Amino acid sequence: MSEFTVEEVAKHNTPEDCWLIVDSTVWDLSKFLKVHPGGRGVLLPFAGKDATEVFYSLHKADVLDKYRSKLCKGSIAGSSQKFSQKQPPPSQDMPSIEYRSEVPFAEPSWIRGGGWKSPYHDESHAAFRDSVRALLHEHVVPTMAEDEDSGTVPRLETYQAMGRGGLLASRIGVSCMPMIAEVADIKLPSG
Repeated sequence: MSEFTVEEVAKHNTPEDCWLIVDSTVWDLSKFLKVHPGGRGVLLPFAGKDATEVFYSLHKADVLDKYRSKLCKGSIAGSSQKFSQKQPPPSQDMPSIEYRSEVPFAEPSWIRGGGWKSPYHDESHAAFRDSVRALLHEHVVPTMAEDEDSGTVPRLETYQAMGRGGLLASRIGVSCMPMIAEVADIKLPSG
């Protein structure tokens, strides 16, 4: 397997010559840009750069194995992989509740900052978002990799926690289920 420096990879930063690094492995995505399910626009900002964090926030490690024979160019000289090819990143590397994604359009502009304020989104929206993220991090994140790997649906306890947290009711709307307001154990996210 060939070895490259980070500086060598940085020279391949155009749509016609697009390399990037994921977990110390160098990938040539020049031809793959056209067929990437998320579109080329999400890959190009990482052309010639290390995309490890963003990659693992969106994909399992198994995705790399699928394309290794066609797209892998080599590795970064003197560095070693942090994550094995067969294991997803450890759960302690999951983003915190306060995490704000850097993936384009994954977060609304009013969350990403930069001075843009929405006339429609206020503190209740931020409270709702934070409440949902807390619920997911407490009840979904701890078992999601295991459930996905085993091909099982989420556990009954997970659905019950989402129900008690009001996530299921908020998905279909309280107007469709007026009795929700009368159920003491259910609290809608952010009130």
